[in-house]
Amino acid sequence: MCFAGVQGRERTGHRGPLHVKPTDCVFITPTGTPIDEQNFLNREWLPTLRAKEIRPRPFYNSRHSYTSFPASIGARSAFVSAQTGDSIKTIEEDYAKYIPDADCMRDLVEAQVRESAKWG
Repeated sequence: MCFAGVQGRERTGHRGPLHVKPTDCVFITPTGTPIDEQNFLNREWLPTLRAKEIRPRPFYNSRHSYTSFPASIGARSAFVSAQTGDSIKTIEEDYAKYIPDADCMRDLVEAQVRESAKWG
């Protein structure tokens, strides 16, 4: 589950360490080593999904779920892009089927996210 820190920082515009190597990981164990994906999958991810009665799925599917949710309730492509780090072009091409005709305001999206968090 290593995600190159430089790519993430460049995509999101967040400031991070000045000296990031492509092999640096975003998610690490308490001892600073990379998370073992299979161990995390079996020990944490799948039990959590089962407890929430969500069918098993790969980690990456959660990213697609998050991206499609604001798009489906009318968030502007620029807002979804800022949230996910994807380009507006990618949002509009890959998630077009989720984007309704009417574009809603950012406040609506944030309210919907807060409301859905109550049930999580």
